Amino acid sequence: QKDKTTTTPGLKRTLSEGNGNDEKDEPIAKRELKRPKMQNHELEAKLELKITAKAGAHPKLEKVVQQLVEQHLRALQLNIFDQHFKELKDRIDKIDCAAKHQTAVNTLQSKITRLAKKFGEANQELENKKKQEVVAAAVTAKTTTTASSPQVQRVQQGQLLEPQPEMPREGVAPSGGIAPALSAPKEEELEEDQTDCPPHITMAKRLADFSEGNCREDIKLRKINSHMEKILFENCKRSAGVPRADRYASYVFRYLVPYNKYCEWVTKVNYNGLMGKEALPTNVRRAMRLYIERRFPTLSCDHWREIRDAINEILRVKRKPEFFREYDKKRFLF
Repeated sequence: QKDKTTTTPGLKRTLSEGNGNDEKDEPIAKRELKRPKMQNHELEAKLELKITAKAGAHPKLEKVVQQLVEQHLRALQLNIFDQHFKELKDRIDKIDCAAKHQTAVNTLQSKITRLAKKFGEANQELENKKKQEVVAAAVTAKTTTTASSPQVQRVQQGQLLEPQPEMPREGVAPSGGIAPALSAPKEEELEEDQTDCPPHITMAKRLADFSEGNCREDIKLRKINSHMEKILFENCKRSAGVPRADRYASYVFRYLVPYNKYCEWVTKVNYNGLMGKEALPTNVRRAMRLYIERRFPTLSCDHWREIRDAINEILRVKRKPEFFREYDKKRFLF
């Protein structure tokens, strides 16, 4: 009779060496159907393997099993590495996107700032042009009004220019060491000078006489002899030897105006009565204009603005008496 072996489902049959005789099967181990679990990137697996063979085949089986295990582990490691690499790549992409977004925002903000600055400068230029047009219109209106009454104008100019100092004629030496005072030019001479000048210089002269606020009363001016005037003109030159009109105007103002009057005007008076202050007396501005125009006959509006700013700076803060020091006849210094 042939040997018959029976197998039941769920049981694993084992092999054993024999001599050809029927032997009882070895104990059968139940197969545990457990799947590997992965929690928190940790692989949990249980492998049970039982192989019976000849004694010489055992090392070979171990190598085969070791290779299989290494292959499975390598596959699992590659999967985990791919997952981490993908997460890292996503984070890098997000960082790059945020950096590009911030760069774009900064670029837009800088462009907006530049545009706002340009618009502000353009608006400021428009406002300055409007102010200049208003001042020019006011000067023109004032000139036409005074021209309609020439007799009154002559009387006013005679009163205002009465205490003015005179400029010496070239080539005439003063008698007795003191230069005689020069008389102010007549009204007809002033009008002829204005008609002969170009339009922009005529407008600059009108701006020099224009006053926006109330003028202070005329004062008695100190006289400047010819020698003193030459010293003032030499002192106003730069290091290169080029004279400056604003510096010359500063010297003339400091010598014409007495120090006690200057102290009364500080912080209350400026050149043409801007910023709610009073304007300089008309005879002071007229005398300064005569001295300045003889030395600088072709001044533009910008030069007269520099002169105005120089005088306003002197009137802004009270200076010491030495700033208005008298002329030293012994040393010929100012």
